[in-house]
Amino acid sequence: MAELLEKLNVLVEKQKKMEEEMEALADYLTQPGMPGLTGGLVDDEGFPRADIDIYAIRGARNRLAILKTDYKEVRSQIEKELFALHAQGPVAVPRTGCVSTGDALNAASLSPDSNAALEENPFIPFAKISELHENSPASKAGLRLDDLILQFGAVFIRRKSLPEPSEGDKQQVAADPGGDRPGCSSVEQVFERLPHEVGNHTGEEIDITVFRNNAILNLKLIPQTWEGMGLVGCRFTPVTKGML
Repeated sequence: MAELLEKLNVLVEKQKKMEEEMEALADYLTQPGMPGLTGGLVDDEGFPRADIDIYAIRGARNRLAILKTDYKEVRSQIEKELFALHAQGPVAVPRTGCVSTGDALNAASLSPDSNAALEENPFIPFAKISELHENSPASKAGLRLDDLILQFGAVFIRRKSLPEPSEGDKQQVAADPGGDRPGCSSVEQVFERLPHEVGNHTGEEIDITVFRNNAILNLKLIPQTWEGMGLVGCRFTPVTKGML
């Protein structure tokens, strides 16, 4: 397990450096007077713009494209290592993004009252907000750092101790935001479906259920383009029992 954790820390640090470089490149390309990430490099008459360094801009765009491809691969490797750790039992996984890679989630962060409140919910937590950008769609929806995600639209893991709602049991369906949808069977499946759930509802409201400060909150998120990267503007870290 120690070897897996060390490998995960290396990948997380690599991811952090890539994010910092991508942000710097995006800032350079989108500063006043610049053409942005995809804007034209010629003037209205078809000549190269004389007010910008076209060579530098092309280099920055090319580097950004390479980083985006490599970033996806690193994220995939991190997910594989996380699932490998999960298979070995409850563990505390290092956070990524805005905190040091040496930090770890407290394995006893939830009080008995918190556990009792969670056990009454039909869903179990599958992710924790480990990074949240200001003015992002996630921030505007009311999400906060360290929120536990119980439901993200049609993505959730139903608590096995509770019976599946019957088709005619309207009262139970009303109390269960997931209705009669099957949900996911594992955290791995959740993180496979999340990107599709976001992409399929761009510009549309997604119902989100979170756990914060011993309370269950229902929020609505609208994935959309904004000044930052992605459509949501936050990072989800897989949750294991060791994090609760």
